[in-house]
Amino acid sequence: MSLEFIGNPFDLPNEVDEVKGYVRPLAVVNAAIEEHVDAVFSYKSPLDPDLLDAELKRWNERNGGLSFQELDIRSGMGLVALGFCSGEEQLVGIVTPGYAMNYLARSFEKETDSGSRYLLSVGALDFDDDTSTLVCDYAKPLEAAARLGLPVVTPLSWKELRETTLLTAALAQFGKAQGAVHLYDALNYSRSVVKVPEVEKRFKLADFNMSKGSSVGDIVARFNQLYGLDLGSFQYFGDKDAETVFVLNGSVEGDLFASILQGQKRVGLIAVRIPSPFDIPGFVKTIPESAANIVLVGQSGGPNTSSWLKSTISAALFYSNKRNIRVSEYIFHANFVWSPSAVIQILHEFGFSLKPASYAESKDYIYWSSDHSPEIDVPARLVHAISLIDGVEVTMRTKFDNFTNAGIFQAQFSVAPVGVHQVVSNIDSSHIAFVEDIDILRFIDIAGTVREDGTIILVSRKSLKDVDLQDHDTLVDYLNIPTTFLDTVGSKRIKLVFLDTDAIGEREDTKHKTLSFVYQAVFWHFAYDYDMQSTVRAIWSSAGADIELLAVVIADLITDSFKNGLIEVPVVHKKSKGDAEASSNGTDSQLPIFIADTAAAPNPRTQDEYPEFELDTAQTIAKKITFKEAYGATSEIRPDLSMKNFIVKVKENRRVTPTDYERYIFHIEFDISGTGLTYEIGDALGIHARNNEESVRSFLQSYGLNEDDVVVLPSKNQANYLESRTVLQVFVENLDIFGKPAKRFYEGLVDFANDEGERLKLQHLVSPAGASELKRFQDEEFYTYVDVFELFPSARPPLDRLVELIAPLKRREYSIASSQRVHPNELHLLIVVVDWVDRRGRKRYGHTSKYLSQLKVGTELVVSVKPSVMKLPSSPLQPIIMSGLGTGLAPFKALVEEKAWQKSQGQDIGEVYLFMGSRHKREEYLYGELWEAYKDAGIITHIGAAFSRDQPHKIYIQDRIREVLQDLSTAMTIKEGTFYLCGPTWPVPDITQVLKDIIAADAASKNVDVDLDAAIEELKETSRYILEVY
Repeated sequence: MSLEFIGNPFDLPNEVDEVKGYVRPLAVVNAAIEEHVDAVFSYKSPLDPDLLDAELKRWNERNGGLSFQELDIRSGMGLVALGFCSGEEQLVGIVTPGYAMNYLARSFEKETDSGSRYLLSVGALDFDDDTSTLVCDYAKPLEAAARLGLPVVTPLSWKELRETTLLTAALAQFGKAQGAVHLYDALNYSRSVVKVPEVEKRFKLADFNMSKGSSVGDIVARFNQLYGLDLGSFQYFGDKDAETVFVLNGSVEGDLFASILQGQKRVGLIAVRIPSPFDIPGFVKTIPESAANIVLVGQSGGPNTSSWLKSTISAALFYSNKRNIRVSEYIFHANFVWSPSAVIQILHEFGFSLKPASYAESKDYIYWSSDHSPEIDVPARLVHAISLIDGVEVTMRTKFDNFTNAGIFQAQFSVAPVGVHQVVSNIDSSHIAFVEDIDILRFIDIAGTVREDGTIILVSRKSLKDVDLQDHDTLVDYLNIPTTFLDTVGSKRIKLVFLDTDAIGEREDTKHKTLSFVYQAVFWHFAYDYDMQSTVRAIWSSAGADIELLAVVIADLITDSFKNGLIEVPVVHKKSKGDAEASSNGTDSQLPIFIADTAAAPNPRTQDEYPEFELDTAQTIAKKITFKEAYGATSEIRPDLSMKNFIVKVKENRRVTPTDYERYIFHIEFDISGTGLTYEIGDALGIHARNNEESVRSFLQSYGLNEDDVVVLPSKNQANYLESRTVLQVFVENLDIFGKPAKRFYEGLVDFANDEGERLKLQHLVSPAGASELKRFQDEEFYTYVDVFELFPSARPPLDRLVELIAPLKRREYSIASSQRVHPNELHLLIVVVDWVDRRGRKRYGHTSKYLSQLKVGTELVVSVKPSVMKLPSSPLQPIIMSGLGTGLAPFKALVEEKAWQKSQGQDIGEVYLFMGSRHKREEYLYGELWEAYKDAGIITHIGAAFSRDQPHKIYIQDRIREVLQDLSTAMTIKEGTFYLCGPTWPVPDITQVLKDIIAADAASKNVDVDLDAAIEELKETSRYILEVY
């Protein structure tokens, strides 16, 4: 059964006109978007790419017409939509989860009104790191919308989703801002099914006859006039003479409060439909004259902070001379779970003991199962069958918790007479709970979700033959049912029903649907008291084309199953004293009653099987190479690496610092002719360094490995492909055998240590008590994998485990120091050899820098190219300001060469400022002659070199920059130059402060205020302050 059916047994509507009957609430939103926008840009939620836009995708695939693009959430999102609309006057839809609004805001903040307007359909959705759950977060999108000055509309119930979407479209089209935001509960409205009526009156923006720049109030008034509605900024519910008025903003929470306060005295609710811009006069007008207390129910924007409602409403009351009204606040966080009981508890905290008036009108059911159960589709089939019953309507909500009990699925569904409004939230007082996996009782307080005198149906995979199910001790010991569960069952007088799957068995004539039919029959029996004929008809109606069985087969199955496998337990006898003491210790009393929303699908239970590690012979490999087609063999450059690789040759390798100088810095050039390798300004070259062959051979000999043996193992990128290498190749090219092991390696060695002392030593190292000694091994002694094997000679994992335990050699990237326009067949690098002395007096080196420094001319090596953010400005006339320390000058050589090429092509170029820092001029004036030559040629405007140790007082790079601050101010603020910093991280704060000084001076000259931190972020966002530091 498909995942789509499990969550929605009615399928998605194929056409916009089919959005009626049973659909997701979001289908209504998407239908309104489809009908009124010219294009849609939809941003994928990592939870489920189709979560917010499934209907839009289907309609676009079937009918086309509307321009629809699906995009990833990333920095700069929104720019595609802005670019698409440049110079056009369109209404464009943007569909996005709420947590991405900050990215969107950054793009829109830079945009001036281009004529197009934007309808932002925003699902209030985020991931809570503390609880690892998906949550409904209104605070972040509201804050982002406020930054952009966009009006926000929030539906107060799923029943007004169409109207609020259309109102938002009108605000976007005719308002003063660039667009408008429709903000709704993404989790509930995307994972639910409700019955919506057919649209009676079609909405057309042309009916408004309004021009852009209209006020929110005028647009809302015109909307209500045209369509006979009363959708204001606020909606009042409850007693018109209320003494206490609750105020909140939010779809589900507002719906719950309004439903529960219906018919209650002395209490009312103001639900905020348009939180931004906040209509202060309208709010004050909505408050009953009798109100003495206002309770704000708001989501906190962060730890220990009030909600946005607090400051807004306090100010509204103060300036409206309503200072006699007492204001209280109930703060909740985004991970708060809304349900009827939660609302009743909040009301109770403020002095109101209420029960929801709608309890008697709806019937609520919850189905619990493991998320890999074959019968996971049962609730969907029940809901489909209920939808066919005259006089009632059903709602459904599904959840997946991938963490608890290795995966739990829950379906909640409510049935009410036609005309009774049903809130889509969490059921916490069900009439029947069907528990398909008893183990769930150990993690969730299921009895807490069932009302008094309700029913819980438990499916037992253990045989219940001759088991006394009225004996408390038997239920605890044999079925592992928690004592607290049984306590709650007893105190709430809940009926317990057991299904014995062992007694029911599996009947061949049901075609593997035995338990599905039985589960459905049990539900119809206890929920509707159906006779056999009605039960069979209901099962048939839910199965549709899937069923080919005769009614008599189903009837026989149900009769036999009820007789042999259905056991009702009228009462559970008192538990023993020992169990009473066990249940009173409180260990089980804190179980949650709700599962966490952590995913949109079950945990994956299957894993593709791939070939495993094996040893082979040279003869076998030779055969595969000779007969490639027969064996499907290919030869590739480093197939274990995911990026595109090239083989280049060393053309030149020369040291640029004196031989008697402590720092070994070298310039290396590669011949790339005929390789197909291309690179851009600012790109980095990835070096795949090799281990020293002589050292590797020494290790292999000491370990007892044959270097000529052939290793065959799955590819890292495509595990169904095998890669073959010799043992020598693996240890030279793939494994970081001379690198520093992580804790995981020491843990893996424990099981292979044959010497008891060594095993205990390894166990100590990976224990909390050995943390300080492990740190000494790693950060003071710098022990390599080879060193560790010498320390623990009895620990000798076999080769297949060895290649798993030793970390792979990592690619090391270096900024390219050349322009391919100037050097079409070459690539240059500038590198310092990293070295240090360990506690044993050994000279140690950085692996890749040492490897490169020793390469001889003509040596071949594997490289790859990695793009970078360090690019030249779009116009050659824009100045560039380069600041580099040590080998951080490498990319600036490429930039200067590119500027020289631009000038040679007859282009006018802007100023080029170069600032550099090193210890001594004689030893480290890297590329000094080249810089001076470019300055003489008029390419470089200014060179500011800081040699910190060539004079008594130290001079740093920021000092040289400040010497020409006025010139740089002109270059950055007037001519829109770009500032680059490359090298170590330590000068970043000082350099950033210099930039702030430039911005502050410019602002002062213009007599304007500026947020310096925001200005720096703006420079970074627009790629005018580019950092490449390490």
